[in-house]
Amino acid sequence: MVFKEAQRKVVEVYGEMKKRYPEVKWGPEEFMIDLVEEIGELANALLVEQGHKFKSRKKSDLDDAFFDVLFDLLMLAFTMKVDLDQAFERGLEEFRLRIQKGEFDEQS
Repeated sequence: MVFKEAQRKVVEVYGEMKKRYPEVKWGPEEFMIDLVEEIGELANALLVEQGHKFKSRKKSDLDDAFFDVLFDLLMLAFTMKVDLDQAFERGLEEFRLRIQKGEFDEQS
């Protein structure tokens, strides 16, 4: 998959930031808190995009908001030593099995 490569690029850019701003020392907690904030901005961008909020309330563009969420998610996984490629493949297979078992079928 592509997660390892994306994660490598994100870690490289974060490394550049740390060289320029050595006082920045984020760990899992900081990335998680920032991820929550970025998800809020993604929700805001989606609401504006879908016309549920006025454009004057827009905090970021939809594509920028998706990037920010991905950046923090990739960094969080890196700091927690999670193999996202493996986790994705395993999760996708588990999801397929849930579909096959009828977990999402309409209940009578």
